[in-house]
Formats: sequence, C-alpha cells, structure tokens
Amino acid sequence: GDPSDVLGYLAAVGATNAETTIDGHTWNIVVTSDDTADVFIDDVLLVTIPLH
Repeated sequence: GDPSDVLGYLAAVGATNAETTIDGHTWNIVVTSDDTADVFIDDVLLVTIPLH
C-alpha cells in the first residue's frame, strides 16, 4: 500500500513514534494526530504525510 496506509496502521495499534539511523543521520517518524505523520531527518522536518 501507500506509505500513508502503513503509517495509519501503525498509529491504529499505538505505534506513534519510530526512530532509526541511516548513514549517520537520525530519522524520526511521529504520528502527530489521526490525520498526519511528520518525518524528520536530524530534527529537521522533511515532510508531513496525510494518513487518510
């Protein structure tokens, strides 16, 4: 499915924050509400993804 589908499913089960390091950069995905998820790289907002 679409990235928004995957993030929506994770939010539905309570997974609202994920973090990993790729090539020395910290990536965070934070579900901010039932409607959006924010993606950060090194604490800089990269994109907001609508979940619906």
